[in-house]
Amino acid sequence: MMIFFKKSTQVGLVFIGVMILVLSLIGVCEATPKEKAKSAEEKAKMEAIERKRKIINSAEEQLNNTVWQIECTQTGSSKKKESYEDTIRFIDGKVESEKLVAQGFSPSNFTVRIKSETKVTWATMQRSEDAGTAFWGGELKRDEDGTLRDVMRGVLRWHLNEKKKKDYAFVSVG
Repeated sequence: MMIFFKKSTQVGLVFIGVMILVLSLIGVCEATPKEKAKSAEEKAKMEAIERKRKIINSAEEQLNNTVWQIECTQTGSSKKKESYEDTIRFIDGKVESEKLVAQGFSPSNFTVRIKSETKVTWATMQRSEDAGTAFWGGELKRDEDGTLRDVMRGVLRWHLNEKKKKDYAFVSVG
């Protein structure tokens, strides 16, 4: 008798589980309002993430294989502010500066981020055994259709060594 009770209890529990699954699939057992709200919130988050991913992909595609003439001006409290022109190239997912390549820096990968609905930023770090470390960051505005505008602004922080650093602001020209 005990064996029959155990087996029938197991069969009964399996039957109840299957019925709950079937009822939920046909909509008899609906999610609670709280579960529905959570599901809608998760869907909205996923859509926002996908929208951001599309903006980033579009910005990366538009930046890739472009060349920018920039003017760099040293910032800070120094009375003598160095200024120079440079060329930045975004080629095959990497960025390089003519001036820094001449100093021994290699092209490096760059990261694109969304600053706002109308702005995207890019950033990279480059190293040279002889000339230190350079941190680049640039910003581009986007039109309503997602097209990047032809003006780029940003900063270059060049750490020549532990004690000597130069900071520059740059803007595209021409």
